[in-house]
Amino acid sequence: MALLVDGIAILLSDSISATQLVHCYAVLKQFVIDFELLYGQDNMSFNVHLCLHLTSSVRAWGPLWTHSAFVYEAFNAKLLDMMKGTQAVPLQICKTFALQRSLPVFMSRATASGSCTSEYKTIFQSLLSGATRLQHSETVNGVTFLGRYRLRQLNSDHLVAMHYVATHVPRKQVAQYYDRIVVHGEVVHCSSYCQHLKRNSNTVLLDDDSVFSIEHFIKANLLSGTDAYALGYHLQLLSAPICKHPSTALKLSHLLPVTRIVGPLIAIRADRIVRKCIFIHMPHKEVDIVCRQLNMFEYCT
Repeated sequence: MALLVDGIAILLSDSISATQLVHCYAVLKQFVIDFELLYGQDNMSFNVHLCLHLTSSVRAWGPLWTHSAFVYEAFNAKLLDMMKGTQAVPLQICKTFALQRSLPVFMSRATASGSCTSEYKTIFQSLLSGATRLQHSETVNGVTFLGRYRLRQLNSDHLVAMHYVATHVPRKQVAQYYDRIVVHGEVVHCSSYCQHLKRNSNTVLLDDDSVFSIEHFIKANLLSGTDAYALGYHLQLLSAPICKHPSTALKLSHLLPVTRIVGPLIAIRADRIVRKCIFIHMPHKEVDIVCRQLNMFEYCT
């Protein structure tokens, strides 16, 4: 199974080299061979055979997310949003789809007539984008804080952590604490907020390729001015591979094993966050797994 994961992960990346394509064909071919040995010829279905053609498809058409069935399956969620009841479902979808296609035409006509006010333009834009208006948000140096803040004085641990980003922090420094931010188009949460979500959205990849677990977001006005910070811990990466295969050089470069020993609580500038990661707890292992996002086109925030 690791062979399949390795090959598909690379083919779903946002950029793929010719050398990687050669590697993908090798691991997927070996996967098909091992599949027959493990499960028998009777289970060699057409879908298993198609694994041999995925590399050539990517070479001709680009990454899998640009042309595979994944895109069309993801559209099922949009179809569900077009239904508001259990009666006449096809008619509901057709009417909603027709309305969505007509809105740009209505907007262009209203704008061209010169009688469209700014309020109507705002309504049209919100309908076209589907975005909801945030009641409380504030942007600082490219980082947008979401929701209401809690005003607190830095405790001793947070005061020490802030010295990693500032040479001088007043002992009675007051900061605004937040649970969520938007950075590089992604919504990132702190650990306490994730406990209510029942999912991990506080493990991120930084601009130096290190993995960071976020405990708090704060906005503070230090000597350098007001800025956005994240308090948390660096996760220690392991160099040993997750698994090996005797016939191929498994990469699994998107899966990063980390120890459960974390570093000290430190502060970083929040704009150093590059991407969210998927944290996988391995209860029966001595290490956990952090999974990089393969591309930025199939993930919703």
